[in-house]
Parts: sequence; structure tokens; C-alpha cells
Amino acid sequence: MEEEPSEKPFDHVPDDFPRCGDMPSLLSGSHLKLGLVQYEGGFFAPGFTPPERYERWKHFEELAHFFVEKCLRNEHGKYAHLSQPEILAQYLTRMIYQRFGTEPECRWMIRRTASLLGWQIPLSAQTPSQLDESMAPAPSASEAGDT
Repeated sequence: MEEEPSEKPFDHVPDDFPRCGDMPSLLSGSHLKLGLVQYEGGFFAPGFTPPERYERWKHFEELAHFFVEKCLRNEHGKYAHLSQPEILAQYLTRMIYQRFGTEPECRWMIRRTASLLGWQIPLSAQTPSQLDESMAPAPSASEAGDT
């Protein structure tokens, strides 16, 4: 009887969570090098093996829930003059500047926070496909079926 492979916690990381980032590898020598880490037969960017990626995702998921509370509190407080996407955008700028993680991870966390809040995602955090959708022209009345 074959044993089914055991499910690993890092199998639950969402597909849209970044798989690599801008974490440089420091390798000596004058020739260009690509730093990779081997894990269970695969090669990954340093810091992004499946278990490491899972830990990073858990951290950013917790941050997203923390930022939900922070955004709700500040929406009617010190950031009352900003729109909801502007509130998220200013947090993204600060996160990237203070190196909370890689830029793709910070953008993912802002998208996740927006999703949890039901807010619009700021342009600075959108994926290329989301940008394409938001920039597409609205269908005309004849295209929508109204004649």
C-alpha cells in the first residue's frame, strides 16, 4: 500500500505571494554568479525555499491583519483627509523605505490588507494584470448589450 505524501504547511501559501525577491547573494570572484539554494531537488533564491517562503508569508499575513486595525483606526483619525487607497499607498511607501521585506512582499501585504478591508488597491500595489484591468476603457452602452 502506497503512503500518500504528507501535506506540508508551506503547501498553503497563496500562489500570488512572491516566490523570490531582491535579496542579494554575496559570492566572491569577478565573474557574474547566480546564488541559489538547493531544497528537495529544486533550486530557489536565498530566503525563498518552500519552508522559508511559508514563514515569510505567515509574517506578512499577520502584518496584513495588524494593518487592517491600523487603517480602520486612522481612516477617521489622522488620515481622515486621505482616501482609502491613499492611506494604503502611504503605508506601502513607508514599508518599502524601511525595508519591511522585499518590494513584492510589501505590495502583496498591501493588496491583502485592501482585500481584508474591502478597499480599493492603490495603483502602487497593483499587479501588472490588475493595472491592465484598471486602465482598460469601460465598455460602451452598445457593447454592454444596451441598444
